[in-house]
Amino acid sequence: MISTTKFPDALALVENPVWVGLHTDNLYSGVNTKASIHLKFTSFATAGDSFCLNFMGNAMVFSFATFPDNTGTQLLPDGGGLPINIWYNILCTVLSKNYLVSKYYKAEVTSLGVMLSAIVSGSDYNITATAINVAGMTSTPTSGIDAVQREGFKIILQLLSATDDIVYEEVLDVDASGNAAVDISEILLPQLENKFTFPSVSYATFIKHSGMCKAFSVRFAEKYENTVFVFSQKYAFHAIKAGISKLDQAVFNSNNSSFYAKLLATKGFLTNAPRVQHITPTGRGRLYFCNMQGYTTIKTMVEFYVDNSLDETVAQETISGLAAFDVLELITDPYFYIGPSNNKFVFYLTDNDDNPISEKVTYIIDTDTYYNSREILFRSGQGGYDIFMMKGAGIADADFERKLFNKALPLNFTTDTTETSQGNVLQHKNLTVNSGWITAAELMWLNDIFMNKEVYLLLNNKAVPFVIINKKQTLKKDNNFLYSLEIELQESYSNTHNSDLNNLLTANATVVGGWTIGGNFIIH
Repeated sequence: MISTTKFPDALALVENPVWVGLHTDNLYSGVNTKASIHLKFTSFATAGDSFCLNFMGNAMVFSFATFPDNTGTQLLPDGGGLPINIWYNILCTVLSKNYLVSKYYKAEVTSLGVMLSAIVSGSDYNITATAINVAGMTSTPTSGIDAVQREGFKIILQLLSATDDIVYEEVLDVDASGNAAVDISEILLPQLENKFTFPSVSYATFIKHSGMCKAFSVRFAEKYENTVFVFSQKYAFHAIKAGISKLDQAVFNSNNSSFYAKLLATKGFLTNAPRVQHITPTGRGRLYFCNMQGYTTIKTMVEFYVDNSLDETVAQETISGLAAFDVLELITDPYFYIGPSNNKFVFYLTDNDDNPISEKVTYIIDTDTYYNSREILFRSGQGGYDIFMMKGAGIADADFERKLFNKALPLNFTTDTTETSQGNVLQHKNLTVNSGWITAAELMWLNDIFMNKEVYLLLNNKAVPFVIINKKQTLKKDNNFLYSLEIELQESYSNTHNSDLNNLLTANATVVGGWTIGGNFIIH
């Protein structure tokens, strides 16, 4: 029978190792038993008597002496007139202190004498005793039995989709203890995808993304002696394209907990962002929620604040027909809620009976003007997408990669003849952006950008993919509370012909046939 020693969490993060650990108790045919010997005494031994134990290639003689030494092979003969059961305890104690005996056997007192039982199973630990001249001593040995490992024993593991299609199959080797393990994260990774909606809508709304969190199951079977036996029951879990640090994993392991358990307890969104964020009137908030509790209907609740006092709470939108582990994207737009005195609003989710099912996220509206601001969208380590506005001054430049060819000049060359030719030119657009002054909580959150595989610059309703090219994280500190972060970005593709990134950064422009024509170079 196969049992699991390690299994994926109910919500497995596939950018971390996803281990499946298995154990079988069917690796050996027959019964693997331990050797033992029962030393029985019907009377006390006297000084000068002795007996011999034969085990593991050793023939060890134990003798009885009125004043035993510390060699570990001399025993007290009559216990000073003590009852025989007390003498058995003294005898057992001395045998337990002998190095070779205690290394391979466990000694315990019985009603008739002392029992020595092998610590490890198998015939190698068989033991016999010979009473050299001990009257009233007999021994009853029991041989250990070596179980035979089944020929060609393997465990077959199958990974199944939600529709029971076989996604992956592997034949696993089993160690001598009947254990096997496999990391299936690399198999799960291409089965999943992360999605975001762009351009963002101009109001708070729900979008359900299929494919971000999928159901899987595993099942196992034993194979030996050219026979495959029946598969076990299926063990189900869900997987999401996300990952946490090894330190976080270590903390969860030490507490016998998991990311899933934490997310369930905190009712958290899939983000590392601070739960209090600053946002401009034209900015966007973006939250992702995994419906782990299996609610069929979820509502968006918005608390409006006027002069920092709660004004009203409104149910904004309802989505129904949900299933367990559906991932919902929630886009928030402060422009939709802002009023003359509104300075913040709070989002959270409820069930159909208006019971809160998520944590609260507060957006404080920042009405200052930032002429160099750029919005960056990036995938969170927890699987959702976050938006942050870089408000400090930025620098745009470009690198040019040229391929040059040299050739010999002819005898009568002219000014039309070139000695050095240029074969190809690639242009790489670079952008250095600054966060402006941010808090320590925001600094920790933005570390996700540096560790991220997906980063986009949001330009005039376009999400342009970029890569981070910082070799190190540049940090400027103003005081104990405010920090400034500088990030170097590069377009994720190169241009063989010149194209100006600023063409995307236009305002007051005319759209003709899907193309933006004219407009001023104003970034917001």
